[in-house]
Amino acid sequence: MDFNAALKGVREARSCIELLAKLQGQLQTQQEININFNLEYVMEKIIHVIRGEIRDPQKLNRISDKLFSLSEEAKQ
Repeated sequence: MDFNAALKGVREARSCIELLAKLQGQLQTQQEININFNLEYVMEKIIHVIRGEIRDPQKLNRISDKLFSLSEEAKQ
């Protein structure tokens, strides 16, 4: 008996069954990934980095305000 040919036949049958299941909606092809993080913590870290680069207090305040308003929008 030719086991290699038998294995190829089994693989081909599996591929056909998988395709049929996808076409009938019985097999989900997309994965959903959920990422949870603390937005306020991330924003604070971003502002910390920006403070290290920007010495003008007015510019820094404007940027900080904009970033915090973005975080508030994201919470809604």
